Amino acid sequence: MQCWGINVYSELGDGSTTNSATPVNVIGLSGLATALTAGFNHTCVVISGGAVQCWGLNGFGQLGNGSSTNAPSPVYVVGFGG
Repeated sequence: MQCWGINVYSELGDGSTTNSATPVNVIGLSGLATALTAGFNHTCVVISGGAVQCWGLNGFGQLGNGSSTNAPSPVYVVGFGG
């Protein structure tokens, strides 16, 4: 999977905070992404098999992993699918 655009909070999932006008690879997905949603400075995907992974800004727990720490690459949503 690839993402592009502004990357202030690592919302591209490539482990960096470097903006990109061209697609970059998301690093650390556990499988094939079957659905995607992009929030305000974060991104989430459903992985084949039902797990959900998110990355980017997490100041209010929007990544669903039980923390409020930003994630520069995909983290699992706790207790959801898979």
